[in-house]
Amino acid sequence: RVDRRQRQMCIRDRSYTFGPPGRKVAVILLDTRYFKQGSHGEGDILGEEQWTWLAKTLNNSDAQIHLIGSGTQVLPSDKLLIEKWGCHPNSRERLFKTIRDSNAKGVILLSGDVHHGEILSQNCQDLHYPLYEITSSGITHSCNIQLKFISPSMCDLLLSTIIKSQYQIDFYSRQNFGTIEINWDLGEISLQIRDIEGNIKIKKDLSLNMLEASAWEGSNLKFEDCHHKVYFWYRWPKASWISFVLYMFFGIVVLVVGTVLWYLRKANRRLKVE
Repeated sequence: RVDRRQRQMCIRDRSYTFGPPGRKVAVILLDTRYFKQGSHGEGDILGEEQWTWLAKTLNNSDAQIHLIGSGTQVLPSDKLLIEKWGCHPNSRERLFKTIRDSNAKGVILLSGDVHHGEILSQNCQDLHYPLYEITSSGITHSCNIQLKFISPSMCDLLLSTIIKSQYQIDFYSRQNFGTIEINWDLGEISLQIRDIEGNIKIKKDLSLNMLEASAWEGSNLKFEDCHHKVYFWYRWPKASWISFVLYMFFGIVVLVVGTVLWYLRKANRRLKVE
């Protein structure tokens, strides 16, 4: 078992920089579990030691691209029924402020935990340039597999309606993994979600000079409040119980519908045999 002191010392070992001067990529991995306090509302995700480390890492970095990895999604604060940074609005706002104050260029968020692939974007006024997030999960399972006993298109239906974020560019509901390709000569970066065969299913190509504040000075790009889509129940002390009840209700509905469909298919096969 790793005690808190050892965990704090390990924080320093979760930042990596690759590449020669002028073509550097920094990979920063956040621990969004161990130091987390409070399940919803005003709780903190990273803990003070990790916040200090993150700010220092970004401030001291001379990389052109910064990939910040999080176990849960950051941008889609308007999604229902999932764990996300939006459930801790103060931490989400602090993350944006930390990135902005560091003047770090080329920040892209990496995340998972949602059982589908997704690319999202938000024109956040706290950063003064568009912030992109690529989510990949998982390579061994997906919501399409988990819900196909109801309908092969059930997962796609949910992700395009009930569990859709306004920041969503596109999604892929089957088994997947994510790749990021950088073309330094052309000054481009490509965010990609691939299927298990390696085929690109969704992608977003970006110009690197568009991922810094100076590129948007004097432009007509409309920047928005990064924090306005935080539902009131995430600030309620008993929000964890609401999430639990919603999950249970959804699970029961899925179980009942799945059971009914299974019996209907079974009965239909018997009729064909007779």
